[in-house]
Amino acid sequence: MPKKPSHKELEEKKKVLRRDAIPVKKPSQPSFIKEKIHRHFFEKEIFEKIFRCQKDAIFIMDSSQPPIIIDCNPAASEVFGYDYSELVGQPMTKIYANKESYEAFREKLYSKLDRKKPFYLSDFFMKRKNGTMVPVDRTVLALTDETGEQIGWIGVIQDISEKKIVEASVLKERERFKALVEEFPFGVSLVSQDGKWEYLNTKFTEIFGYTLEDIPSGRDWFKKAHPDSRYREHVISTWINDQHESKVGEARERTFPVTCKDGSEKLIHFRPVGMETGERFVIFEDITEKKQHEARLKQMEKLEAIGTLAGGIAHDFNNILGIILGNAELAIDDIPEWHVAKQNLKQIREACLRARDLVSQILSVSRKTEKVLAPIKLDTIIKESIKLLRASIPTSIEFHQDIGPSVDTIRADPIQINQILINLFTNAAHAMKEKGGLLSISLTNVDISEENVCRIHGIKLGRYVKLTVTDTGHGIPEDIISKIFDPYFTTKDTGEGTGMGLAVVQGIVKNHGGYIHVQSEPGKGSAFHIFFPSKQEDVILLTDIQEKIPKGNERLLFVDDEKGIIEVITPMLRRLGYKVMVNNNGLDALDTFRENPNGFDLVITDQTMPKMTGAELSKEILKIRPDLPIILCTGYSETITKDEAKAIGIREFLIKPIIMSKMAKTIREVLEKAMQNETYSPENTGSRFSKKALNPSIRSLD
Repeated sequence: MPKKPSHKELEEKKKVLRRDAIPVKKPSQPSFIKEKIHRHFFEKEIFEKIFRCQKDAIFIMDSSQPPIIIDCNPAASEVFGYDYSELVGQPMTKIYANKESYEAFREKLYSKLDRKKPFYLSDFFMKRKNGTMVPVDRTVLALTDETGEQIGWIGVIQDISEKKIVEASVLKERERFKALVEEFPFGVSLVSQDGKWEYLNTKFTEIFGYTLEDIPSGRDWFKKAHPDSRYREHVISTWINDQHESKVGEARERTFPVTCKDGSEKLIHFRPVGMETGERFVIFEDITEKKQHEARLKQMEKLEAIGTLAGGIAHDFNNILGIILGNAELAIDDIPEWHVAKQNLKQIREACLRARDLVSQILSVSRKTEKVLAPIKLDTIIKESIKLLRASIPTSIEFHQDIGPSVDTIRADPIQINQILINLFTNAAHAMKEKGGLLSISLTNVDISEENVCRIHGIKLGRYVKLTVTDTGHGIPEDIISKIFDPYFTTKDTGEGTGMGLAVVQGIVKNHGGYIHVQSEPGKGSAFHIFFPSKQEDVILLTDIQEKIPKGNERLLFVDDEKGIIEVITPMLRRLGYKVMVNNNGLDALDTFRENPNGFDLVITDQTMPKMTGAELSKEILKIRPDLPIILCTGYSETITKDEAKAIGIREFLIKPIIMSKMAKTIREVLEKAMQNETYSPENTGSRFSKKALNPSIRSLD
């Protein structure tokens, strides 16, 4: 084991090391002070090695004012640009920017002086030999002897120039990042490891209404965003679990409803991302409108599904209705007025007509039908609708009409206008079913001018016919009034409503170029104001159902694949005076026609049949007899429209079920027009279309 060197031997080694490393300039202060400080500071050889190898500048100073540099390490020369000999023995003020800078440091040092603890000062500037300033972090510690008397100072000075460059670069990137985040279409927050909210972008405040002052911590945020304590605990536990399970840079996306500062609720998609610093970067996306849009798309898909279903069953369903309706009409015609069954049959007939209108309503909502617009007067339709519904509405509800004089004509589909009235009357009656009340219907002309155009959203200037249906029922709460036109939205109990009524009303009004405006107050009732554009045209009067039914004696070819339809339409046509030949499919009908093409004055055919459709049959017949009038009937068909049928040469297009009066009038109209437009020679074709063939007594229509 080597012998431990004596104190004297250590001192000799220190002198040799200093002499060989850097030429020493003798200090100006007495050598015994230097020796005393060195004896305490370099008591062990390892300390001197640390002193010489340290990258930060280290100065050993005496306790004079200003302190004199007794020693410094090589790093001091590198930091400040002086040789060792230019520093040792010089006052410490040599490397200060100026006297004021030294005095400022000295004041801070002595204000917090504690000889047992180091004094630290950051972001301090000192001067190099070339006059440039260097940013430093400085640590100063008092040196004392065995008695506790201060004999000097040791100062460690760290050049933080590179640190400052990095900080400036980071600051620049942070500013650039902040500018970018401020333009984000999403809300952004930066949350520290201890849950303190450090930053919010502008979009966050726009979404939620909260500022950084409102939510300084996560606790404040959760309390405000989720007022329900039970739900709040669920959100917090989910958040904490995600935080523990997720990795740095990984986003655990979640969606929660959030209550905003103004009390409104929004659906928010969260993307919290953990960072290496322990902070969390959270992105908030307001998906409320997106979800509402998705819901609307789903509703549209449901409507499309209803339309597809309605279109698929409409043909068969209308055939069934046609059988019931036709038989009811034949029976009504056979039974005397005094018989009790006649009234029952009339109710069956009315029910069939309502069912027919219901199918039309469903097809209208799904846009599967074409609207037929004609100049009409609304007062006639209103009176007919009241007459129809009066029996089904409780007597505790009183009707009141206020139909203005000389109300303008509108261009509309009478069936769809009737649908509007039925829906509004039914809803009003439901709102008053418990206590009764007053159902008022008013009809007036109005002029929308610049002064009142803002009262009805989206309405244009001009003259309108205003229809108002008012009730004194329970009214509509403010929070749901914006939803009442949404498909499937209903406040009625299961089985009492489908939520389609007002959606149908709005759809029809828009399709007619009109506007609808709702006013309601809970407990005081509701008023629906509908504005139809005024049209100054001649009115097509809606004749009463009991009008005289025209008859004839022509020869008809009737084609339908439905046995029940044949069994009801054939006797109906014969009762009207016509001679009828019947076929149950298109191919047989074509063979029948080819055998005697001049033996028929009119063809009535169904559209949807196996083997050959009505349109295909019509084309083949018209190749043989281009002059022959054809009526095409269908319960529903997407394969052909009225315009397409007309283009083929078909004279009329009827939708089943068809009441007897409609069938009779259509037949007479078609035959009359065929006679008037006759362009061929009867002698060449053998056609029965001659003025002598037509019965003069049935030529005019009532």
